[in-house]
Amino acid sequence: MKIVIIILLIVVAVFILWFYIKHVKKLKISNVYFVSGAVKTGKSYVSVSLAVKTYKRNLRKFYISYPFLRLRLLLAKEEYNENIYKPMLYSNIPLRYVKFNRFTDNILLRRVRIPNKSVVLLDETSLIADSMLFKDKQINDELLLFFKLFGHYSHGGTCICNSQTISDNHFSLKRSMGRYLYVYNRTKFPFFTILKGVERIYSDDTSSLQVTKGDLEDELKILWFLNKYYKYYDCYCYSIFTDELSIQVDYDKPILHRKDSLKCDNIVTLQSFGDLLDKRKKNKRSKKK
Repeated sequence: MKIVIIILLIVVAVFILWFYIKHVKKLKISNVYFVSGAVKTGKSYVSVSLAVKTYKRNLRKFYISYPFLRLRLLLAKEEYNENIYKPMLYSNIPLRYVKFNRFTDNILLRRVRIPNKSVVLLDETSLIADSMLFKDKQINDELLLFFKLFGHYSHGGTCICNSQTISDNHFSLKRSMGRYLYVYNRTKFPFFTILKGVERIYSDDTSSLQVTKGDLEDELKILWFLNKYYKYYDCYCYSIFTDELSIQVDYDKPILHRKDSLKCDNIVTLQSFGDLLDKRKKNKRSKKK
């Protein structure tokens, strides 16, 4: 009986190992890493999880190497500055349960530097700079230097970005990432979340762009994260821009008869929105004068 149980345990262990190797994805995080996915598929959740875990791992390595670092600097007669060597976490969205610094324009424009091995989390990077900003040479140069040289001036740090699509981002980001993660969907369980996604190679000239030849679901790998990372951020944080607005609820009468018209006689459009803003600006200027 014991032999049968041992054999069954070995078979189960082999199956679990095979399943893990075959279907569970171990992400290869580069200095600039991008996460994409449709709305509410979990790209921000994955980005926050990766950023917090990478930061804590870098911090543990710092404390382990701390005595050797102090000894090396002492022998070299160099002054120790904790602000240089201790990794920090930077984010453009608020985080809880972890110490972090707000990501600012000064960091983006390299007016200040970040400590060695620091982690930067950039949520919705297309809001920072989208694909249409390429016409401004100064913006192009600043962003290209930030992303292209991020691994250098952070001394091996990590910048984790996310947005719904790659094409909507500024070319400087697209040129600086070698691969990205596409999150397909997620399933939340009591203590952990299972996500399905695929890691792709990306090149801005599309010469190395991987495309799906068959069914995408055949290529998907399993990713899993603890549910505690949901508590680290607000998945609706950008709702602050509309939370104070009045709610539009004005129901029309139901259409009951076949003879009632179903034609749309009102088109909602932003075609003249730019002209309207210009008129408002001109009116404000004239009032000030």
